[in-house]
Order: sequence, then structure tokens, then C-alpha cells
Amino acid sequence: KLYSKAGKKSYFLYQNFKRTDEDGLPYVICFAQDITKRIEAEKELITAKKHSEDVARAKENFLATMSHEIRTPMNGVMGITDLLAKTTLDEQQKHYLQLIQESSQNLLMIVNDVLDLEKIVLGKLQFENMAFSLAERISMCVQSFNFKALEKGLEMKFINRLEKELYVVSDPYRLSQLMNNLISNAIKFTEKGQVSIELFLLEQNESKWLIGCSIKDTGIGIPEDKLSEIFEPFVQANSSVSRMYGGTGLGLSICNQLIQMMGGQFEVSSELGKGSEFRFSIPFEVSSLIPEEANLPLKIDLELLGRKKVLLVEDVELNQYLAKHIMESWGFDVVVAGNGKEALTKFEVHDFDLVLMDIQMPIMDGLEATRKIRSFDDARKKSVPIIALTANALRGDGEYYLSEGMNDYLPKPFDEAKLYGKVIQVLGIKPASKKNQLQNEKDITDSFTPSALFNLEVLTSMANDDEDFIKEMITMFIATMPGYLLELKNFMEQKDWVNTSRAAHKIKASLHTMGISSLYEIIQKIEDNGKSRKSKKDLPGLVNHVVEVTHQAMKEMEVLLVG
Repeated sequence: KLYSKAGKKSYFLYQNFKRTDEDGLPYVICFAQDITKRIEAEKELITAKKHSEDVARAKENFLATMSHEIRTPMNGVMGITDLLAKTTLDEQQKHYLQLIQESSQNLLMIVNDVLDLEKIVLGKLQFENMAFSLAERISMCVQSFNFKALEKGLEMKFINRLEKELYVVSDPYRLSQLMNNLISNAIKFTEKGQVSIELFLLEQNESKWLIGCSIKDTGIGIPEDKLSEIFEPFVQANSSVSRMYGGTGLGLSICNQLIQMMGGQFEVSSELGKGSEFRFSIPFEVSSLIPEEANLPLKIDLELLGRKKVLLVEDVELNQYLAKHIMESWGFDVVVAGNGKEALTKFEVHDFDLVLMDIQMPIMDGLEATRKIRSFDDARKKSVPIIALTANALRGDGEYYLSEGMNDYLPKPFDEAKLYGKVIQVLGIKPASKKNQLQNEKDITDSFTPSALFNLEVLTSMANDDEDFIKEMITMFIATMPGYLLELKNFMEQKDWVNTSRAAHKIKASLHTMGISSLYEIIQKIEDNGKSRKSKKDLPGLVNHVVEVTHQAMKEMEVLLVG
């Protein structure tokens, strides 16, 4: 490092080489190279790198904080709507509640999309590896959208061209995320016609099968010059799409990233105004083991749980109420603390079987409280199972919480089934055979479905084995539906097509709940024709058919209740 007379700093690289002349006398050759520009460039790169790391760290912290701030109230909203759905509501209230639930799910989906994309960028997205039935997993995704398609009057088709049942080792949850994004898009951008999903084999060898899947719709289509852009984050085909249909434009970008991370390929073809087809191919490792119960839902068994004393550490009152209500309905004794410091005070006084610990709280957060619990001298107290309740998805991968002494973590918002699954896991309770649970549920369903006119499968799934609940719902349906049918018929006879459409919409959800499937398409036609005022000549016949079939179903339900 040298300074000129003017005070300018320069850097030189010196290299000296010892040589000898012909007489054997030593001499030195010296080279000097001005490397000032290189050193300055290196300093600038170091500064830029530090700035980039600071920005990335700030962005991650911001997303983590925003995730927590959004998910915490969302947990309360979604939890309370689930509780409200278990109460007695009229049809209009049920409709409003459904709108709240759908809006909440959409908001949560947007938050998840942003966070998933950030995880992919940071290389933090991790994949599970477990055996599952490929066709069954995709079929479950398709079934979850049947009602949404039905509401829009769309036909849903799932064609499985695999010759035999295929069990693969992969991440079923990320596959579901992929399928849900693609099916949701297909339905969202399709106003009439159909959405078809096809599963097929492309190549196979002993250990791996290359599986293809096509999601095809008859929707608005995508302009040819936009096809190369739609996989970019935050990009949609045009700005009017976002205004009309909503969304962040992240779904396809995430799908593309997931498929690439699974070793697959993704492509799209589309014709404006006629529809689109999204196709992907993924190589799956074939499982030699058949998972007997992998995809069966876990059913809440209160006898397995027994009575437990739980410390619930949560600072948001709404979230306290939700978790407390769920666990008290299980027969648990729940003690609530609003922060980590208050939790430690109560922990010293009482013996708990389990702690549910929120992470971000005032005075003392959940991580510090956990560390102090793990430092207790009492062996029983210090080893109590602790489940982290976290609305922080960026830091919710689990390793961090586990390293701080927690046994498991549960992302917010959560539902009763997810909480139950975590509780029995950390308490070391082995659930009863899911096959037996499903058989018990099937027995109850069968006892309430003696007719081809209706199927109470949807109602039974809500009941959690509560036969009184099912009977009460049937009684309520029989008591209220005649008035709605009369209203529908009166509006039709008055040729008040707008209110005919509204009356059909009001009835539609009840028909679905009671499983009167033969009327799904017809009630949708009444609603659509009333709105558009097309095919009005068909409406009287359609309305009379709905009234006749529903009354017949109610008569058979009455016989069922008496019997």
C-alpha cells in the first residue's frame, strides 16, 4: 500500500525472483504491478455482498413477522367459524358463514403462496418421503373441488389410466399442493363446460415410473404471447385477470418450482376463449410396501385421550378461547397463561401433562419460557411435552423449535383434528386402527342411509359419531325445507326469475348436506336459468321435480327417524 504526494492510496503487488549470473553472482529481479483497481473492486464486492445479505436477512425477518401477524388473527377467525358451524344456523346464516370460511381460506392461501415461494428461493423448502397411493391422493384432491365445480355448473372428470394401484415414495402434501393449485385455477377461469384430470403412465422400470398428469379446462384460455410468462412470480396473463378473478399470480410459479424440485417437467398449451391444458410428468420411486392406513383420516377418540391437565400459553384472547374450547370438549383441564413469565409461575405451582406454547408473546416469549422449563431440577417437570403454536411459517420448519427443547410444533391456523394428531403424538398415545374407526363411522352412516334418494355421508362426517346431531339435522331439514320449497314454487309461478334463482341458491347447500345428489345439477340449472333468464320455459318442470323429489326424500327421512 503506497501513498502519492497528493495523498492518493495505491496498491502494488511485488514479486521478487533470485537469479545468478554467468559468474555465479546472485541478483534479484523485481516486478511491481498496480492492483489498485482490483483491490477497490474486491472491496466493493465485499460491501455489496454484505448489503445483499443484510437485505435478505431483513426480508426474511419481515416475512416471518408478517406471517405471524397475519396468521395469528386468521387462526382466531377460522377457529371461531368452525365452532360457529357446529351451532344451529338457518340457511342464510350458513351461506354467510361459508363465505367467511372461503374468504379466510383464500387469504391463508395467499400468505402460504408468498411464504412457499420465499422458502423455495432460500432453499429451505423440504420434502417428506413416505409411501402413498398416487391415484388415491389425486382422487382426493379432485373430490375436494367437486362442490366448487358444482356451484359453477361445471362437470368434473377424473380419469385414472394406470393399469394397477401404484404406491410411490414421495411427498403427498406437496403433490396435493400442486394438484390443488392447478385444479383451483382450472375451475376459477372456467365459467361453463368441464374440467378433466387424467393420470397416465409414460415410462417404467423396476424402481421408477414416469407418471404424467393432465389438467384440462374449457375456460378463458391464455394468449399465445403470454404462455412463456405465466410461470413467472406475480405474473398473470393480463391485469384484468387479477381484478376479475383475484389471486397473487404465484400459483403456477410455485407449481413449476415444485415439479422441477421433484425432477419433473411442466408444460402448457392453450387457445384463447377455448381453454387450457396443463401437463406435468414426474418420476416416482415405486414403493414395495403398501401403506395400509397412510391415507385414512385420523378420527378423534376421547377415550384414548383420557383426562389431562394442559397449560395453554397464548397472548391472543380469541386464540385462547378457541384452543381452550376444543380441549375442554375433550375433557381436559386447561390452565391459561398470557405470556411466558405467567406460564412459568403457573408451571411451578401445578403439575401438567402437556404445554401448548405460543412463540411470540410480550414480557417473555415461548422460546425463553421453554428453555427455563427445561432447566428445572424436577425431572418430571423438565420433561413435560411442549408443542409450539406458531404463526411464523418461515421459521416453522421444526428444527429450530426442536433444538430449543420443544417436542413438536403446530402451525396456525390449526383445526381440531390437527391439534388432536399432535397431542396424541407427543403424549405417546397410539391411535386405534383407522380401519376400525372408519368401519365404525361407516356403520353409523349405513344406519342413516336406507334410501337411494339421499346419502348422509357429508352429514355424518360433520357429526363426529354424534347420532343425536344427525337426528337433529334431519329433523331440522324436514321442518324448514317445506317453507323453502313453497317459496321457490311461488316465485316460479309469479315468473319472478331473479327471486327464483335466489330461492334455488338458498336450497342448494341443504340438498348437498343431506346428500340428495340427483337434484344437484337440476337445482344449479334453476339458479343459472333464473339469473340469465334463459330457458325460462324449462323452469316450471325443473322446479316441480325438485319439490317432488325433496318431499319424497323427507318422507323417507321421517320413516327413518321413527324407525
